[in-house]
Amino acid sequence: AGFLGVPYVWGGDDPSGFDCSGLTSYCYRATGYEIGRTTYAQYASANYIMSLSEAQPGDVLYNGGHVGICSQAGGGEYIHAPAPGQVVCYSTWSQFYCALRW
Repeated sequence: AGFLGVPYVWGGDDPSGFDCSGLTSYCYRATGYEIGRTTYAQYASANYIMSLSEAQPGDVLYNGGHVGICSQAGGGEYIHAPAPGQVVCYSTWSQFYCALRW
């Protein structure tokens, strides 16, 4: 939640600007996990791939081209870097189809 309001920057992976996978990789790296820099690398490196209903806060939510960090059990709310011109924010828009865990 400390990065809410940080601008979306394509390829960004630090607090001056994030894209979706830059945000997730930065947050995980800060806790000692290297999960990969891109959405696809994150999917490939996950130890567990589960349904959204199994998602817990901190899991990465995935849809094939976008990722976010689960903030509510079941994946109903998450934090993400949505798109150019937007900022890191909470959302509840249902767009993910699985959760990743390391």
